[in-house]
Amino acid sequence: MARSFDGIDDRIDLANEANFDRERTDPFSIAFPFYLPANTSGAYVAKQVNSGNFEGWSISNETFEGPRIVFELRNSAGNQILREIDVAHATATWIHVLCTYSGSSTLAGTKIYLNGAEAAYQAGTADSLSASILNNVACQFGCRGGSGAPGFFHAASLADGAFWNVELNATEAHMLGNGAEPSTIRGANQIALLRLCGTDSPEIDDWGTNDGTVTGTTTVAHPLNSPSACNPQPILRTVTSGLRW
Repeated sequence: MARSFDGIDDRIDLANEANFDRERTDPFSIAFPFYLPANTSGAYVAKQVNSGNFEGWSISNETFEGPRIVFELRNSAGNQILREIDVAHATATWIHVLCTYSGSSTLAGTKIYLNGAEAAYQAGTADSLSASILNNVACQFGCRGGSGAPGFFHAASLADGAFWNVELNATEAHMLGNGAEPSTIRGANQIALLRLCGTDSPEIDDWGTNDGTVTGTTTVAHPLNSPSACNPQPILRTVTSGLRW
């Protein structure tokens, strides 16, 4: 199963916020499959303040000319990195996304992979980051801002949110995009894996103690139609045509 967020107040707040602190010089990667029922704006996953300078990092959807994934690392307006990619095919279908960052403080150090293939970024993205992006708000699914002031809620479904403290490579992106079990990727660099697979709270972190406190959400079918709520994914699946999720 997977979790569906209503875009109003549903969210999951992860424990140990400092474990998700990634400075502009720190590499990291985040992967998850998502289902976007309609083209609406909101945060898929974020550790970002929801006011003022909006310090932190986030992966969100923006409407623009169509569904667009935005991967942001931000200190303040004008001191940030923004990688944006169009995903016109994303509405009403499961898509696997992997965002990676090299720690270079440059746009060139960011990549977004859809279903295992690197996507080209759009014109007009920001590429000027020279100050800290650290904050003290919780890492969250479904919104940003921390438990005290959440906002930018997103109406989407998510599963298998995985975090690494390293930049994953193209081969690993291809594996994940084709159904590889996240636990088989860079074991020494794993931060957290939340299956987002049930209705219970807390949402358990398979890789550590970063369990998630759940507010709202409903259960929907997992993109791989796993026969039980939290069964690990198969290592690889054969894909004959079309999208992989």
